[in-house]
Amino acid sequence: MQRLPARRLRHASPADFDLMHSLRSKGLKATGPRLYVFHFLRDNGACVPSELANRSRTFNRASMYRTLKVFREQKVIQDIVIGGKRKVELTDRYTYHHHHMSCTRCGEVISFGSQKLEIVLQEVSRLKGYKETGHQIEITGLCPGCQRGVS
Repeated sequence: MQRLPARRLRHASPADFDLMHSLRSKGLKATGPRLYVFHFLRDNGACVPSELANRSRTFNRASMYRTLKVFREQKVIQDIVIGGKRKVELTDRYTYHHHHMSCTRCGEVISFGSQKLEIVLQEVSRLKGYKETGHQIEITGLCPGCQRGVS
């Protein structure tokens, strides 16, 4: 397993070790840009790729986009559409399985998980004869704040 400096190791999560093992098994390293992108997405959720590239003052845009390419290939991240915008987020391997609610007025996005919903989706797949390989659900509407502003 790739070694982390002691200062990083103290704050490493099981997902960090999983990422490092996964990268190393493919002959890749846990570089600064890769760890930055991983931690940013873990801590902040889905974001537009250009927003991610603009936030780092340490790494250039090319490094960020190369990192996103490697992460897509290694199934660390996935592309999703939320509120009509293409975003990237960590795959279920590195975060809990969830769906999104987005406000059509202010753009607020909330992640949520529901075991009952997952059971219903499995049942629908079974009834229709599908072997489910994945799904994404987005509920759109008005958040509580925007509802208060609606007449």
